[in-house]
Amino acid sequence: MNTEILPDPAFSTTRGAKVYSKMLSELSPRVHKIKVVLESGATYKPKALELKSQQGVTMPSPAKTDPDLEKAMLAAVTEAGWKETPVKAVITDSDWEINRNALGVILFRSMGAKVAVKTPEGTYKLFSLTFSQKYDGSNYGKTELYAVGDSQVIPFENIK
Repeated sequence: MNTEILPDPAFSTTRGAKVYSKMLSELSPRVHKIKVVLESGATYKPKALELKSQQGVTMPSPAKTDPDLEKAMLAAVTEAGWKETPVKAVITDSDWEINRNALGVILFRSMGAKVAVKTPEGTYKLFSLTFSQKYDGSNYGKTELYAVGDSQVIPFENIK
């Protein structure tokens, strides 16, 4: 279950945020046990709140535009064996970060991107990913998936 326990009430996307914020702010400064109980049959509609929060998820503005690199990033996700289908990549770093060993020798370079994928269930997710290219001493190699960060559900219409 997705929930926010103590978000900024001004930006909250869940019903309980203001209630939790008020309740927790009134506790005395010592150790407390908090019990969360889930009840069936409640009038709460989690799908509506989930859809509301998803509407705010959009593709970021690119820090750099490189159609060939974006295509290579999508291919790297597929080659990594993901069950999701990559749809669009947006580069979020303005330049490559050079990664060196302790002696200063270049090992590889890396760059961040947001990648929208279609899940096997037909929904879409937006992942924060890092891609790398190994260095052989004179050239950088193929673009590979290097690291996976967070993800969010994104409506298809927000993938532009």
